[in-house]
Amino acid sequence: MRYLPSFFLREKFSILRLNKDLDALHVSSDASFLPTLTRSIFDRYLSTYPSEELEYLHAQCSIILHRFYESKRHVKKQIHSGGLQELKRDVQARLLTVETYGGETFLSEDVAISILQETKNAFNRASQLCERSEVPKQSENILDILLKYLYSEHLDYAVELAIAGISLAEPKVSPPAYFFSVVSQNTTIVLLLMKQYEDSVLPLIKGSVVEQCVAKKWSSSLRSLEQKINMGLERQLNAIVGYVRFVLSSEQKKADFRPDNQQINLAASANTLFFSLVNKWCASSAHRQLQWREDVMEEI
Repeated sequence: MRYLPSFFLREKFSILRLNKDLDALHVSSDASFLPTLTRSIFDRYLSTYPSEELEYLHAQCSIILHRFYESKRHVKKQIHSGGLQELKRDVQARLLTVETYGGETFLSEDVAISILQETKNAFNRASQLCERSEVPKQSENILDILLKYLYSEHLDYAVELAIAGISLAEPKVSPPAYFFSVVSQNTTIVLLLMKQYEDSVLPLIKGSVVEQCVAKKWSSSLRSLEQKINMGLERQLNAIVGYVRFVLSSEQKKADFRPDNQQINLAASANTLFFSLVNKWCASSAHRQLQWREDVMEEI
C-alpha cells in the first residue's frame, strides 16, 4: 500500500512509452487498438486508485505529525472551537495558571515541507492517473487532506495552544512573548502553503464545477487563521501593557517626574526596567523571526 500510487504512475508511463514505440512499428491498422489494450490492462487497478491515493496520503501525513509531536514529547490536546469553549478558555486564562510549554511553538518547517511534498506528489499523480473528468474532484479531496493535517492539526493547533498560554490576569511578572514567534513561523508556513495552492491546485480545478467550492474552503481557512492570530496578538500586547502598567505603578517614584521643569528621570529604576523589557521582547521576536527565515531559505 505504501508505494502503490507511485507504482501505478511508474508502470503507466512505461506502458505509454512502449505504446509509442509499438505505434511507430505500425503493429495494427486500428488506431484505437493500443489505447484500448492499455485501458484493459490498467482499468482494473486504476478504478481503485483515487480511494487508495487518499488512504495512502492520510496515512503519510498522520505519520509525519505523529513523529513530530512524539519528538516533542507532547500529547495533543483536544481543542474545540465555539462560544462556550472559548469562554471556558478565557476564564481559565484569567483565573488559573496558563501553560506556556517553555516557549515551544509546536510549529515545524520540516513538518510543513514534508506534508507539502506528499501532497505535491499526490496532485501530480492525480493529474496523470485519473480520468480528465475526475481530476478536479480528486484534487479537491487531496486539498482537504492538506488542510486537515497542515492547517487544522498543525498551524491552527499551534495558534490555539499559544493563545491559551497568554494569561488574561493582571501580570505581576514579565509575560512571555512566545506568541510573536508563533505568528512569525505560522506566516512562513502559510506562504509555502499558498505557493502550492497556486502552483498545484488551481491549474487542476480551474474552470471546473469544484472551483468555487475549493476557493471558498481555501479563503475560509485563511480568514479563520488570520482572525485567531489577530486575537492572540491583541492579548499578547494587552499582557505586555498590563505588566508595564504594573511596573510603573509599583516601582516608579514621584521624584522620577518633575512637573516644574517637565523632565523625566530616564535613569530611574522603573524606567530602566521598562526599556530593558521592551528591548528584550523586541530582540527575542526579531531573533526568532530571522533564524526561522534563514532555516526556511536553506531548505528551499
